[in-house]
Amino acid sequence: MGNTIAPARAAVDYYRSMRFRSIEGRQEVRRSGCACASLRVGDRTLHVRRGLVVAIACAGVSGVSLFLHRSAPVLAADAVPVQPPDPGEAPAMKGFKPVLGQEGRDVVWLPTPTAITLRMLEIARVGPADRVVDLGSGDGRIPIAAASAFGARAVGVEFSPGMVALARDLAARAGVSERVRFVQGDLFAYDFRDATVVTLFLTNALNLKLRPALLALPPGTRVVSHLFTMADWLPDERQVLDERAIHLWVVPAEVGGHWRGKVGPMPAAAPGPVAPFTIDLKLTQTFQIVEGGALRDGRFIGIERLRLRGDELAFEWVQSAPDDTTRVQFVARVERDRLIGTVSVGGRSVPLLLARVPEASPGQ
Repeated sequence: MGNTIAPARAAVDYYRSMRFRSIEGRQEVRRSGCACASLRVGDRTLHVRRGLVVAIACAGVSGVSLFLHRSAPVLAADAVPVQPPDPGEAPAMKGFKPVLGQEGRDVVWLPTPTAITLRMLEIARVGPADRVVDLGSGDGRIPIAAASAFGARAVGVEFSPGMVALARDLAARAGVSERVRFVQGDLFAYDFRDATVVTLFLTNALNLKLRPALLALPPGTRVVSHLFTMADWLPDERQVLDERAIHLWVVPAEVGGHWRGKVGPMPAAAPGPVAPFTIDLKLTQTFQIVEGGALRDGRFIGIERLRLRGDELAFEWVQSAPDDTTRVQFVARVERDRLIGTVSVGGRSVPLLLARVPEASPGQ
């Protein structure tokens, strides 16, 4: 996707000249047909004049703000030529020619650089088994790259009929039409529940609007966004390439609550059986951030390195015997209301199975 984003030419040129690390934090995107944009940095105001559509990212970084002076709409002669996906240049489309900064339904269009496109797919670890959905796909370069470079199947959702036609033609030229499909429509109305990877290049506000649907995807689904974030849902990974931030989220399973089950027989460093034991987990969760404690046969054990990534929950504890500081590793996969995995110590593992303990009804 990454092809429908603010800012347009004046803001982009300024952004590049200032070499911002990334546009992050609180952002609002406004669109306006304008002939003049004033960019204020501290106590200096720079004026950019021409007839173009400017989308302003009020990022709250380094005291930067932009003020729009509304006047003439964008002129085709002022458009910066679009660089389409490889191979070759975009073919001429009858009645349609994409214009950098052209207005869309929610944002303006700016193509994602090839290096960023590939890094987005790399950080999401896209492979042949994946179904990539690009929301706001523009000229289709991200779905086309997912299919041609990573072997995935991909869908691009784009509101502009002209962009959809261009994307389909580019997919045919790249030889991936059988693996890539483009849908003309509202990205908020499209059902992408079967996606294993979702790519975004929208705005902070639009990401936040999509967040409930993204969190409802199966645990382990990867979401990758160019530049823009998800407010208090922090990314699992973040990379910066060419001064642009790329954020990756892995949709977390729901693990908050009380879990109980048996482990064992526990492997021992010395020969001889070790009796099974009961383990209780009581966890609280905010997105992928998990906190809590554990009981072993009713006695507290201090757990460390508690982490959740997708549907995998892991932590460690140290054996409590005075002469035993062996670390014990707990790794389990969340399957509905069960945790299925292993407990390992000293290179030996035994299976574990925990079930979610229902919450007591009021009055019980």
